[in-house]
Amino acid sequence: MDIDERKNKLVISFMHSNYLIRSAGTEKFISTYSKIIQKNGCNHLNFFSFYSHKSLLGIQIAGVNYNDEFIGIIKYCDIEKFIEKIVYEKNMSIEAIHLQHMQSHSLTELSKIINRWNAPTYVFVHDFFVLCDSPHLVDSQGKYCGATIPNENKCKKCSYKGIIHFSKMKAFFSEIEKNLVSVIVPSDFVKNAITECFPEFSKKVFVRPHLIITGKKNYSEISGKIRIAFAGRQSEEKGFKEWCNLVTSTYPKLKEKYEFYYLGIDSQKIQGVSNIYVSIAQQGKNAMIDAIKKNDIACAFVWPLCAETYSYVYYELSLAGVFMLSNSISGNIAVEIENNENGKVFETLEECKEWLKDYELVVKTINEYRINGKFRPANYEENENVQLSTCESKLSQKTVPLGKMPRCKILILETAIYKFRFKNKGLNLN
Repeated sequence: MDIDERKNKLVISFMHSNYLIRSAGTEKFISTYSKIIQKNGCNHLNFFSFYSHKSLLGIQIAGVNYNDEFIGIIKYCDIEKFIEKIVYEKNMSIEAIHLQHMQSHSLTELSKIINRWNAPTYVFVHDFFVLCDSPHLVDSQGKYCGATIPNENKCKKCSYKGIIHFSKMKAFFSEIEKNLVSVIVPSDFVKNAITECFPEFSKKVFVRPHLIITGKKNYSEISGKIRIAFAGRQSEEKGFKEWCNLVTSTYPKLKEKYEFYYLGIDSQKIQGVSNIYVSIAQQGKNAMIDAIKKNDIACAFVWPLCAETYSYVYYELSLAGVFMLSNSISGNIAVEIENNENGKVFETLEECKEWLKDYELVVKTINEYRINGKFRPANYEENENVQLSTCESKLSQKTVPLGKMPRCKILILETAIYKFRFKNKGLNLN
């Protein structure tokens, strides 16, 4: 049968940002997953919200990507009409709806779309937005409050609307329950939290790691100065202030024992720290792993001030044989470090500083891991399993170009401005 004579499969996803121009963990996952969807024969229609960009018309808008090409900006209220035109004019059938992130999306509109098409729906949990409108579960005082159900005692001093938000999410999931196939989480840590907070959906929660880690690699012992790095964004929630504190208190006293490095795209300079520019978007998916190996990084400070649901950085560091220093509230990082014995987990920053003072112990501990550690992975590959997020385990149809845009009110000026703003940031433009 000719492909034009049969319905072409369509996966619709909703996201809080444009994965084509951002390279944070969630966006990295969407970018990879989009390619997997297409590889398995589904077209991918993505709508992303604008939470930091106001429409010129003062109305809620959404960006649209199709098979990894940006195709325009529309009024949010036109999303349903847009989907309808694609389904009917392009002879598409909706294979699935993926709720990748619902921040700044209308739960009412999402519910209408899901139930109107009776579409199999899959919720992906990348952070804890399903629990609180503070997605990293950091309260208004900057303190991590834990992956538990919002309640009066926990939320009374916080300006976030955690209790109200959680009630809205519960109501939304109830509205789409008949079409909700599964809730996909990246780790057991997240599964435990979600099943505790949404026990009614406990049988629908499945763990799907982003990466498949294989093999075992040998490393030589280290001697001389130990190279310690901070990898990723220089943001407060990732523990950058604590990193600065660690360096400024350690460097003057122990600069003969340690060298400090920053690996990432940000540019803030700290005395005693060598900055190495690393961009996955510009240098490829192995950029961080390659930079760690090239600069002989033996140890890393991984200190988020909130629970990580997965952490690509943790696995990238593991693939380079790096021994990690983290805290007890780092979520999946702390769980994996303790399970895999490839780092140390501290209760306080002062404990970490105190441990680093004993240089001989640090060398001995790192070398013991490098020679005898049980988790020294050699390889990784993207998890290409789509069985948890599609109705069919194997899809055979080919993706097709959208061709001429369905007749819908595209905001021409908004689209032009957006293209201009991001033309040098790798945006694939239609």
